[in-house]
Amino acid sequence: LYRGCDISEIENNSFGQAWTTSLQVARDFAYTHYQHQIWFAGNSRIVLEATCARDQILFSEQSIEYEVVVDASKLINVRKHT
Repeated sequence: LYRGCDISEIENNSFGQAWTTSLQVARDFAYTHYQHQIWFAGNSRIVLEATCARDQILFSEQSIEYEVVVDASKLINVRKHT
């Protein structure tokens, strides 16, 4: 799974529950979707990747944003995507 977010999520080990199966969608959320918001700081945006067991997926909609909602405490091997 992938998530476009602020670097503070990995620094604080505190992750949101909305992830995606699409790397491109995660990149869009990291670098494009919020760029006009006053709080947006492009240099602190990253894409994370992680693994999650199928039985820990709370919701999945595999169209448009390829969204997967998870219990973030059940994510495995969260790391910065390179």
